[in-house]
Amino acid sequence: MINKKPYIEVNDAANSCWEGWDTIIPELNRKIASLDQKKVVISVDCYQGTYADFNLKKLKNGLSPNVTCRAKDIYKDEVDIKAMAATEMHSNAPRKLSNHSITDYFDEGKLEALKNNIDFIEEGVILIHGIGSHLIWPADIIIYSDMSRYEILQRFRRNDVSNLGLSNENDDFHIQHQQSYFVDWRVCDKLKKQLLPACHYFLETNNWHKPKLADGNVVRNGLKQATKQPFFMAKFFDPELWDLPTNHSNEEDFLWGFDCDFEQSNILLKLDEYLFETPAINILYYQPSELLGEQVYRSFGTEMPIRFNFLDSMEDTSPKFSIYPGTDFLRDYFGFHLYQNDNYYIMQSGDKSSVMLGLKDEVNEADFRVELSKNTKGIANKLNKIKVKKHDHLFIPPNTIHSQGQDAIILHIHVAPDIFELNLLDSAHSSQLFDQLPLCAEKIGQEDINQITKKNGFDLLASEDNQMIELQRIGFDDITPIQTNDVINVFCLTEGKEVIIESTESSFDPFTVHYGEAFVISSGVAKFNIKPVDGDQFVILKAHIKR
Repeated sequence: MINKKPYIEVNDAANSCWEGWDTIIPELNRKIASLDQKKVVISVDCYQGTYADFNLKKLKNGLSPNVTCRAKDIYKDEVDIKAMAATEMHSNAPRKLSNHSITDYFDEGKLEALKNNIDFIEEGVILIHGIGSHLIWPADIIIYSDMSRYEILQRFRRNDVSNLGLSNENDDFHIQHQQSYFVDWRVCDKLKKQLLPACHYFLETNNWHKPKLADGNVVRNGLKQATKQPFFMAKFFDPELWDLPTNHSNEEDFLWGFDCDFEQSNILLKLDEYLFETPAINILYYQPSELLGEQVYRSFGTEMPIRFNFLDSMEDTSPKFSIYPGTDFLRDYFGFHLYQNDNYYIMQSGDKSSVMLGLKDEVNEADFRVELSKNTKGIANKLNKIKVKKHDHLFIPPNTIHSQGQDAIILHIHVAPDIFELNLLDSAHSSQLFDQLPLCAEKIGQEDINQITKKNGFDLLASEDNQMIELQRIGFDDITPIQTNDVINVFCLTEGKEVIIESTESSFDPFTVHYGEAFVISSGVAKFNIKPVDGDQFVILKAHIKR
């Protein structure tokens, strides 16, 4: 039984959250009145992808400010913003992560005029709304309107929102996604790192029908608390959406479950009676060394290079053919400095379970490229089909074409974000790069799965020296002590119905984990026990960054 509302219950959170505009507005008016000032400046800074006009309308109607300003009105013209971003984007293929800041989007003349107008006003409420608004004028009240990246992607698919400083909501999804990943989110993350420790309130509008406002200090306490206990991530902005109907037939790719991905996933904070959703990446940005461990933080900064996703091909008949570039390609074409580790761990299998991995021995790479450029229908016949069963592990080398195959549920463990994955069936997205990508020359066969060594009595999976992630498979039938070794650990229960994670120092409450659930334990939790519940044999998968 999967926990569908995996929240962190925040201590001392009474009267700290307000749901719906009819309760949010009175709280903000109370805060304004408590300042007892003639002139009150409110900044509502935002992450990219919020419904800015709708939210501003609600705030304006409720707060009745004397003056309302929109940050986007002082941005440079769109043609200048596109030219500024052109250094990071090459046609449809991204080149490098942006180094721009939101102030690079400001038109100095427009900014100076707005500052003069605000300075001229001697009393009343001034509302400044939009990305970068808190940098326009020192605010008395700072509200941070955050946004889940998962929800941003859904809004792109619905043509609801534009990229930063642009009016391009009708652009192709891949174009918007790439622009966001390589430009917008880099700019907004710099702002986020400034606002996380400073804002008075967090405004959550992923579910825009039920916005929530939360006290800034209480949310920050929740982020700190997450580094001192095990925690789950939430998949979607609205927990009710997790129960998809059995006849769900949305054309979008629902094979992937974003179960434990700091960039995509969110966490739920229980603030009194409310569940407040905030991006998991906020823990990483606000408490990086406490979450990752000092050594990992020094090596990677605010990056979390372990991602768990679930891939279900039990009933799927249309395989997805993918390839992850190697180190040089990621660096040269994307400016990304983590080398890719890709692992499949088989969670469930059937009589026909298999994956496709690498070219068959008799397939010539040059001929394959030519044939692929003309027709993608025959890919499956050119790849090596490997039979798999439950608990099998496969390490997928970089530059190796692979597919989830059929009749299996797979735990996908990887380093690089999914945006670097090239889908061979989506020629518009990947063909330009695929032509320049070296294909893995080594042949992979049935004998290459389950490359296992022993370490401290546990199975060590795919322990090649060039791998960044160390995977341990831990089998147990009794209370088992585990150490984090001062680095962040990600776990998944792969055998057994239920276990309890218990603190050896009574620093957190017992934490229940069910089969198939992935969870995170920060570096600050030095050691703990896993206690099996009602069963004979249990297996848990443990992933951490190599020291």
